[in-house]
Amino acid sequence: MLQTIRRNDRLAIDIVWGSIEIGLYGIYLFYLGLPHTMKTPGDKTVMYMVVSAVCLIVVYMVLMTILQVVL
Repeated sequence: MLQTIRRNDRLAIDIVWGSIEIGLYGIYLFYLGLPHTMKTPGDKTVMYMVVSAVCLIVVYMVLMTILQVVL
């Protein structure tokens, strides 16, 4: 039984690390693609990414609040 617990813990750790790697790769792709798609100047790319992330979080919170009220 102890072997099963250790195997499951290792799987959970691998899933967490994989999720972190995928998230960081997504941020990297957003950083690379943003100047080409939105024609942002190179020095404004990071600020534009931060503003986009804040807007995304606000929209997510508003939608979750609406869904909690409706459901």
